[in-house]
Order: sequence, then C-alpha cells, then structure tokens
Amino acid sequence: MFSAPLLSIRSDIGLDSWCTALHKIVVTAHTGADGVLTNMPQSGRQHSSRATKKDVECVPSGDVQARSGAKVCAYCGKAVRKPTKDHVIPRCLYPSSKAGSTIQRLTVPACEECNNSWSDDEPQFRNMLVVAGEPTRSARELWETTVRGSFRKRDGRKRLMDLLRQMKPVQTPEGERHMVYPGQDARVMRVVRKVVRGLCHYHGLGPPVSDGRVWADVLKYMVPPEFLKQMDFHDRDPHVFEYGYALLQEAGIESCWLLTFLERRTFFALVLMEERELPDRQ
Repeated sequence: MFSAPLLSIRSDIGLDSWCTALHKIVVTAHTGADGVLTNMPQSGRQHSSRATKKDVECVPSGDVQARSGAKVCAYCGKAVRKPTKDHVIPRCLYPSSKAGSTIQRLTVPACEECNNSWSDDEPQFRNMLVVAGEPTRSARELWETTVRGSFRKRDGRKRLMDLLRQMKPVQTPEGERHMVYPGQDARVMRVVRKVVRGLCHYHGLGPPVSDGRVWADVLKYMVPPEFLKQMDFHDRDPHVFEYGYALLQEAGIESCWLLTFLERRTFFALVLMEERELPDRQ
C-alpha cells in the first residue's frame, strides 16, 4: 500500500537519513512522474484502536485557552470562543454506506475562516481521487452516488469542467485513455497539506502548523520495509483513509507522513521546522 516502485533508496540507512535524502530531492528537482490512468467507474501493520464515537474532537490545552475559555484554531492558532468543527479527513470521502459506521472521524477546532477556506477544494480532491486508477469499492460507490450527483447540482457544470481539465489523453495498448496528475492539481495538494496539519494537531505534535511548513507530493519512491516498521500507523476506516508518521527533528524536518486515500493513492509529506521556499509543483 505505502510504496511506489519508481525510485529505490538504500535500506541500510536510518529513517532520518532516508527522509533527509528525500528532502534534498524535493528542493532540487521534480520528475513529474505522478500521472495515474483514469478509470471512470461503471453502473502486518499495527493500527491504533478506534473509538466508537463518530466525531471526536481534539482540543489542545494552553495558556490562552485556560485564561479566556477560548479554543485555539488547529490551523492558524487564533483563539476563538465558538470554533467550528473541521473534519480532518474530508467527510465527502466517506460513501453513504459508511453512514452507520462507528469508526472515529476526527474533528479539530477551527475558526470559521480556516474551515471555509477549503470548502471548494475538497469536492475536487474527492473527484480526482475517485477517477485516479482502478476503482475500489468505496471509489465506485462514491462515483455512482456522490460524484455523479454533484454534477447535476447548481455548480455541477463547473465541477465537471474542473475535473475534465485535469485529464490528459494518452495512448495505451488498449487505445486512448486519460491520465490525471493529482500532484499537479493545486487544490488536491492543498487538501493533502490541510490533512497533515490537522493530524499534527490531533496527535499533539506542537503548535498549529502553517500551510507553508508542509511540503507534499504524490509518493514516487520505494519505501523500504525497515522504514515502515519505524512509523506509527493509524486508519479511519482502511477503505477510506490510513496514514503513518514518524518524528524526525533532523535537517530542518519535524516529521514525515504517508497518507493513503481510498486504498490506492498515497502521498508523502514533510512538516518542516520553519517555512521555506520550495519548488512550485505547477
């Protein structure tokens, strides 16, 4: 699940050194080899224990909160007395068959501005992941219900055109097909970074992480099994989302993350100790 056979890195070096090597690749070049053939669907890891409450909110304690009774936005750090609840993993990724599930869906406190800032990004994120690669059961259900239905709504034409613009024709032995590049869609990557930021808050990994401190891309590197063993893995329904992370504190990197959505599209992310100018994926 957490591998992509495009670049192999020596397995006799530690996790910190491996991520440092990846970071050097990040700041020097991009291969762009992250295309995925579309397939429009037709009519031993150790995981954490799961809570039985559907929405579980994690709120950090701190001096500001203790003095004022306000909660801190998980994304910008602003103190708000009546924060909204943001779902770290977008709700739109869960098909209707999961409505009765008791698996925990993570929420964090967020100011209204932050919560609303990616409301237009998450549908595009879902649509891109649904059409990327061979369909899984959850992806097929999402296509047949939520995605196709969204195209009939008031903004449906815009949603459809946004998706079609991301499709590039390619020739295959079976004829012409289309390929999408999730790593080159700014809205997709913005949601990936947002998920990492929300998970950092949920796991109590320090103050709110700004968008500029997260670098993310489609996973294009073979991850040696030795490194996977050093990461802490969790899921919020393995058919929808699973992730692993490790703390580094080396070469300006705080943590590294692997995130897999709908069982097939994995992203790699680094949380940096401070904001840096990194190459633009576009």
